[in-house]
Amino acid sequence: MNRLIFIKFLEDKHIVQEELLQGLVRTYDDGIYPDSFYKTFIERLFFDVMNEQSRARADRIAEIDFFNGIPYLNGGLFRPSLGEDREIDERDFDVRNSVLKSVIRLLEQYEFSTDGGPTDLDPSVLVNVFEKTINYITSDPGNQNKQLGAYYTPSEITRFSAEQTVRPALYDRLQPIAQEKLGWPEETFERYDTIYSLIEALPADMAVLGSMLDEIDDFRIVDPAMGSGHFLTSVLEEIVSIRKALYAQNDAYPNAHRLKKTTVQKTSMVWISLGQPWRSENYGCGYRLFRNSLKRMCLN
Repeated sequence: MNRLIFIKFLEDKHIVQEELLQGLVRTYDDGIYPDSFYKTFIERLFFDVMNEQSRARADRIAEIDFFNGIPYLNGGLFRPSLGEDREIDERDFDVRNSVLKSVIRLLEQYEFSTDGGPTDLDPSVLVNVFEKTINYITSDPGNQNKQLGAYYTPSEITRFSAEQTVRPALYDRLQPIAQEKLGWPEETFERYDTIYSLIEALPADMAVLGSMLDEIDDFRIVDPAMGSGHFLTSVLEEIVSIRKALYAQNDAYPNAHRLKKTTVQKTSMVWISLGQPWRSENYGCGYRLFRNSLKRMCLN
């Protein structure tokens, strides 16, 4: 399932044919093949195409038009055997046609996008797929992915790090505004010493709340060693939550997606990839290609 989700992402980013999976389904249905759809096309796509460099692919694979132009992805997701247990080869397994086709039909109903439409999938879903795969692959002490720095932090830690970073930083920015606008004495802030306790004590006054929202818009975040972007997506959720709390003090409840999109547009997030600053043309292959595509979708 992780592999199919990844391929769907590549379709939506135009890295492979837009309807690669659906095209393979139609080709299989229109022909007569001795093996299952999985064995005929999907297994070959996984292990003989995406897991092999173009020059190393077998002639029988190169002759399949659907496989032309598909890049080699070296992140390890498409290896037939993963982790330390090399005795299990996924080529020994098969998938029923009805099950596999149903999964593909389901995926093709959606699109990876941050626009918030009814059929849009938030690309942050892929962060978990990517990180879990890389962490599993690099459990092998001899795996070369370790040399690439392919380690990713669990969600609980990124959320905790974002919370401990964003909340005190924004408190230090908003507290002087409350003191200036409301004339609160210094000792008042001994009672309101966290960002949310401070917000809950604010009056429904947009002169105050608006100034605080403007201050948040000027907030800057830098991730000096970005991988998949999980830390910055956690930071984004923290900022959105604080903005939402400020609006709620004035009994205003903006659309959640619109608030998130506005926050992304107004808040400056700077990141540096593993090894070099990110640039829009910085595409490689394998996990680097996925990482760069994913962070652009999650944060832009």
